[in-house]
Amino acid sequence: MKVRIHELAAKEQLDAVTWYNQLQHGLGKRFQEMVVLQVDKIRKNPEWFPRESKEIFKVYIPKFPYKILYSVEEESIIIWAIAHMHRKPWYWQSRMGDVGDPHIPKNPHHAPKVTVARRSPGTPSSSSAEKEKNIR
Repeated sequence: MKVRIHELAAKEQLDAVTWYNQLQHGLGKRFQEMVVLQVDKIRKNPEWFPRESKEIFKVYIPKFPYKILYSVEEESIIIWAIAHMHRKPWYWQSRMGDVGDPHIPKNPHHAPKVTVARRSPGTPSSSSAEKEKNIR
C-alpha cells in the first residue's frame, strides 16, 4: 500500500531530526530510523494499530515522545502528523480540512487551517497542501 505524508507532517519529522541531532550527535538519525521502522509496520498492516479517533490511527515512536497519526484510504495511507505527545493535542486536525473526523474535539487554539481537498477513495489528492513523499 502506498504511503503519502502531508507536507506539514514531513516538516515535523525534519524538525524533530534536526532538534535531536543538535541535542546529541546521531540522535536524529535514531529518531528517523524509528519513524521508518514504524511506517514499515503501518504499511504492512495499517489497521492493526489503535485508533486515535474514528478515522485516525496512531502508532507510537519507540523511545521518543512522538506518535504518527494516519488514516487508511482505499489504496493509500495518509500520514497527517508526526506529533509530539506533550504539545498541543489535536493541532493537526485542521490538516484534514473538510474530510476531518467529527469525533475529534474542536480546539479553538489549533494551528491555522490548511485546506486539503476532499477526495473519493482511490482518487489522488490534487491539493497543494498535501504532497506525496516517500518516508525514506
